[in-house]
Amino acid sequence: MLTAAKASAVLHSTVTLKVATGKDDGRSICTYTYSGGGWVEVDLATVADAQQQYEAAKSGAPAITDVSGVGDKAFDGPLGLGAVRGNHFVRVVGPTPGVQLGRQKLAQALFAAL
Repeated sequence: MLTAAKASAVLHSTVTLKVATGKDDGRSICTYTYSGGGWVEVDLATVADAQQQYEAAKSGAPAITDVSGVGDKAFDGPLGLGAVRGNHFVRVVGPTPGVQLGRQKLAQALFAAL
């Protein structure tokens, strides 16, 4: 999805791509680790029901805030960010620098790379 170099540039912090997994169901998961400790996970689903997956994730998330400028629509909260654009649904979780801003920037970069 995003190279370690691209994720590092987006986050303004050096990260290593620890795990990148593609699945037969249209999902890809990447886990990035920080040199000083910590991680962030990006889960992308390219599926016909991306909108339904977004709504289901949003309805089950506590204390969320709608976010503009990330995909067609997005939310962020204590458990992470969810965003949808067309038939792509993305979740970003983990302790990113700037927490919400870092997650939003990763989602924006991912959508831009598609």
